Amino acid sequence: MNENTPARVAHCGHCRHFREHAPATGACHRFPPVFAGDGSPNERHRWKHPLVPAHGGCGEFRAWPAPPVAGDDAA
Repeated sequence: MNENTPARVAHCGHCRHFREHAPATGACHRFPPVFAGDGSPNERHRWKHPLVPAHGGCGEFRAWPAPPVAGDDAA
């Protein structure tokens, strides 16, 4: 697999900080949630992670670690 294959594309949908909400959008958990206003009586609803498109990108991309390969003993 080379660097141009889809599995290596650096966009939000492949980032370890992305949490999917719908097929094309999700929340970025790179940083703590930000204050979203005090319109809700529920404290949890006042703090939100930013919503981002799955194919967006911000420059803070971090890939998921590669799964271990069977038979590959590092010890």
